[in-house]
Amino acid sequence: ISPYIARTDAVVGDTSGAKRWISGGGSWTTNNFERERDGLYGALQWKKDALSSHLTYFRSKYDMSTTEAALSASANPATIMLDPGAVFDDRGVLLAGTIRAPKDPGVGIGTDSRSTGRTSDTRDVAWNLQWRATDQWVFSGDLQHTRATTDGYDNTVGMGAYAPKEGVDFRSSPPKLTFDDADRAFLANPNNYYWGFTQEHRDEAVAAQNAARLDAKFTFDSPVLNDLRFGVRFTNRSAETRATHGNNQWHEITQPWAVGSDGWQPFSKLAYLSDPRFAGNASAVPFNNFFGGKVATPPSIVVPNLSLSQGTPPPGFTQLHDMVKVLCNGTCSGDALWNYALFGDPESRNLQHEKTKALYAQLRFGFDDLKYPVDGSIGIRYVKTDSTAYGYTVFTPNLPTIPAGVNVVGIDTIPNIAAFANRQNFDNSYHNVLPSLNLRMKPRDDLQFRFALAKAMS
Repeated sequence: ISPYIARTDAVVGDTSGAKRWISGGGSWTTNNFERERDGLYGALQWKKDALSSHLTYFRSKYDMSTTEAALSASANPATIMLDPGAVFDDRGVLLAGTIRAPKDPGVGIGTDSRSTGRTSDTRDVAWNLQWRATDQWVFSGDLQHTRATTDGYDNTVGMGAYAPKEGVDFRSSPPKLTFDDADRAFLANPNNYYWGFTQEHRDEAVAAQNAARLDAKFTFDSPVLNDLRFGVRFTNRSAETRATHGNNQWHEITQPWAVGSDGWQPFSKLAYLSDPRFAGNASAVPFNNFFGGKVATPPSIVVPNLSLSQGTPPPGFTQLHDMVKVLCNGTCSGDALWNYALFGDPESRNLQHEKTKALYAQLRFGFDDLKYPVDGSIGIRYVKTDSTAYGYTVFTPNLPTIPAGVNVVGIDTIPNIAAFANRQNFDNSYHNVLPSLNLRMKPRDDLQFRFALAKAMS
């Protein structure tokens, strides 16, 4: 449901001046998700006398894809009007009514199709060696290497339209958005839509960690003390992420605010599909079995074909942005020009590096001769962490380009912050002391009480 704003003139014929809280409507989405995973695991084990060892290999790969079709209300709640008979609660919040937009061509809506995909792959190799030196002493060591990669995209193509009206009923859960037969016919007709925007995102990342550990255990010959365990652990982890410049690139194809003759608006009109130059590449999408049939089926809407938003970079974006250049007022320049988003440039890379060194000791004990036997452990771990991060703080202003001699009211009040891209390097070192205590009491063979107190870090 779209946000609410306060109005005193929102209902046709209502001159009471009472404050009403108005929503511009709502939106709905259909989403299809598919994931395939394949995994591989293998282990080798060996033992001879006091020595034993094992080697393990693990791999897990995910391929995921999502497609989406959506309609969203984009009506201006500051100008829409409600037909007489709208229902409000005792606080003046809209519950049900019919929304129109008499000051606009109609109730603004937006539709879009979206394609996302991701492939992730993680591989892990680990080796362990154990030596039982005596009946009391056992030593073991571990080496591990983990490497993970992921790459994904998330692209959207949007359209716009002006519906004659929209009915809302927020008294049910989920709420209802209703349209009559004429509205449904309007929304299913591609000629009533214009090309609106594209949004592009892509990312790649790779990370690796090497870890080593050496442990020892001494077993006591004591009625109270069980064993003492202690050891050291080291990790070295690095990660690099590359993404679309600014993470996402949103750019209009044609938008109402970019159409006009004031000198700074680049387009002469919207690129409606009713114009043969802009027709095609879109189709009606029905919403079948919506909410499992619990909600009145929304009307079919026209959305861009999914092929326009698929790929890295999506080839359909060039077609969409090039075809509307015939609508340019003179020539399209500056912000009106579009190119694929930058990828992998220095400002869009992030590097992380972390090293840890840890020491630990743990004592296990048991008082078996008590009336209610108690056993447990007490331990402490010390961890020193050194981390570094390299990246950029980036700001790109989105001020309109005002031609010389054009008078635009209010332009002097727009903050004019210069663009910048500042590389920043950060180093951080810290340490943590992490104690732990675990106790268990066994009053009966079939009843136990446990108590644990510990400090951890993540």
